[in-house]
Amino acid sequence: GTLSPSTGGLAEETAVMKLQSASLLVASAAAHHPTLAAQKALLQSEREAGEANAESSLTSQVVQQLGIVHKTEYWGKIQVGTPSQEFTVIFDTGSGNLILPGDNCKSSACKAHRRYDSTSSTSLKVGKRGIPLDQEPHQRKGATVKFGTGTIHGQFFQDQLCFGPQGQGCTFVNFIATTMESDEPFTSCSFDGIMGLGFKDLSMGQGFNIVDDIGKAESLPKNQFAVYLSDTGSSEITFGGYRKKQAATEPFWVPVSKASYWQIGIDDIAYNNKKTGLCPPAGCQVAVDTGTSLLAGPSDIIQKLQDQLNVQLDCSNMGTLPNLGFVVGEKVLNLEPRDYIDQGDTCSVALMTLDVPPPRGPLFIFGDPFLRRFLTVFDRDHNKVGFSVAKDAAASVDPEILIATLNAPVKKTPKGAAPTTAAPKPATVTTSAAPPAKPQAAKAVAADAAKPKSDHMAVLSEHQTVHRSSFDDAPQLGTAEFVNSWLKALDVNSKSFLSKSENAEDEDAGLVSVNLHRKK
Repeated sequence: GTLSPSTGGLAEETAVMKLQSASLLVASAAAHHPTLAAQKALLQSEREAGEANAESSLTSQVVQQLGIVHKTEYWGKIQVGTPSQEFTVIFDTGSGNLILPGDNCKSSACKAHRRYDSTSSTSLKVGKRGIPLDQEPHQRKGATVKFGTGTIHGQFFQDQLCFGPQGQGCTFVNFIATTMESDEPFTSCSFDGIMGLGFKDLSMGQGFNIVDDIGKAESLPKNQFAVYLSDTGSSEITFGGYRKKQAATEPFWVPVSKASYWQIGIDDIAYNNKKTGLCPPAGCQVAVDTGTSLLAGPSDIIQKLQDQLNVQLDCSNMGTLPNLGFVVGEKVLNLEPRDYIDQGDTCSVALMTLDVPPPRGPLFIFGDPFLRRFLTVFDRDHNKVGFSVAKDAAASVDPEILIATLNAPVKKTPKGAAPTTAAPKPATVTTSAAPPAKPQAAKAVAADAAKPKSDHMAVLSEHQTVHRSSFDDAPQLGTAEFVNSWLKALDVNSKSFLSKSENAEDEDAGLVSVNLHRKK
């Protein structure tokens, strides 16, 4: 992690790092809403520049710049220890440590949450290097971690981490169990701790990176995890890959530009699939942050964007605002006006201004509003991020609106429009010899197509189309010829159907998902 000089003797050190960007502080009485991913970058940049008192001055700067916008948080359950102890955590790609309240913590904030009991588990006390203390007793034994509005102190432990109620995807990890937590903001948090899923330079030290530990355990098909956020249904984080049923399109992959936050490069910002030139020639940088419930960007770009959009306070021009896109190569990842405009009694652009100085910035932060539109896959094996239109989003938006081609004609979702699409359509079996269906068959096929289908039913309906076509043309064939032809078609298509069914099940084999609960 980013460490400042020790202030607590040989047994501890002060770590200035990100805990959780929006959710922690939304819960606090102070009602401030800094993105701590950006805050950590600010603090590190100041520290690297040798600035004194960076901690307080930059925290104040962030707090003054940002106020509450999207007051949401998503948390899920993990199991730690043997026998397992269950905790609720924020899954945060903008930090790199697992932090849980410890049983030795007597602070009111700890007592308000589930606490990790090391004495009832097969745990090990480790030092900052991740080595058991009985093997190397001179390691640092704990850390003081400072946040924008609070502080925790904790000790290092090693224990088993598992996901899901059946204890799947288990691996041994090093983490921090707190011995002290400040009342604010932790007392009011609806979750116990945080599970950082960022890269190792955001972690406390060697051996403390959760994503790397999961990969080394090789207990999952791939070292990937995917975040699926839904406004209307179940949200979840999946480890080992992503579930195809949650994707309305194939993933569009973008390489990680800097392995710290899950940071990617974009070429420009677009209005209605047209470049605006708002990003410099080298492009803009974006941190895709699952621990942030807002969108933010450099003040100079956001100010220009606000001026150009000219959103009316009374919301009178909502119907004419463009889709706001982020250009990567020939693709554009779009947000519709309802995604980037805060609508209440008044309307305003939901992107906050936040200046992250070099070398970490300038930097955009993409949080929950972006993630609710795109199933997002974080691939540690190849250091890339994949974006697919989320199945939930595709229920009300044409996927070609959300992932568009640069300079393509703009599409808009009509107000009050019905759902436009379902999951990705499976590959079809085609045959040039199949004659067209007669009107009666066409009506039956159309009726079937109008019904909601699973992926398997969608495949089945394609085969039924072939069968009906053969049946309608039966008078043209002798009885024996027709029966043989029909059975042959049935055999071929049934094998195809079964093959696709088995493949669909195989694709999800070994994946482990954790349901995410949302608090407004």
